[in-house]
Amino acid sequence: MTAGSSDVVEHLGNLHVGVFDAILVDNPDRVGSLLDDDPSLLDKTIGDERAGAGTHEADWQTPLAFAILRKRPSAVRLLLARGAR
Repeated sequence: MTAGSSDVVEHLGNLHVGVFDAILVDNPDRVGSLLDDDPSLLDKTIGDERAGAGTHEADWQTPLAFAILRKRPSAVRLLLARGAR
């Protein structure tokens, strides 16, 4: 049996997936759940998540910037509604 993309998204939703991963797989419900648990995630950057991994050109991106650059309009709307700037 071959898993479809919705199966993969559901499976990832059941794992400990960070906010950037949830945005990447276009799962705004998971993004919302993560923000419910920890509203400070709005201000985290990719660099914060990669602590100790050295610098990378994407380290400045917040969840909002990440969602915009990855063209995830559902996540963008959710993040703005939650107060992302």
